[in-house]
Amino acid sequence: MRQLLDSHGEKVNSVRSNLALCFQKLGQPEGTIYHCEQLLSDKKCLIDDEKLKVKVLYRRAWAFCEINEFEKCKRDISSVLKLDKGNCDALKLKGVLESKIKDNNRDMSTKLRGLFRSS
Repeated sequence: MRQLLDSHGEKVNSVRSNLALCFQKLGQPEGTIYHCEQLLSDKKCLIDDEKLKVKVLYRRAWAFCEINEFEKCKRDISSVLKLDKGNCDALKLKGVLESKIKDNNRDMSTKLRGLFRSS
């Protein structure tokens, strides 16, 4: 019976991971976050497979980057790199994140300067 549950749990994890990927491919980060968080927080479906955990954390990091949740994105990238130091996708996303943070800071600085000039 235990093997049947373990096998079922792996299938559920795989389906949830694939749903997160589908939302990522559709450009819908909120759906990606939802399915990743379901997978990472469900005590009944603990992720034992380290490769799957890396995929799920990366997908959620991508989604956080898309919606400008930079600190959450950093956290997930860091978790991915702790599990897989040479993960190319996470390293690329880290570069994208750094660029987005710089752009965001520049935009914010420009807006603030404009706000104080108009006073």
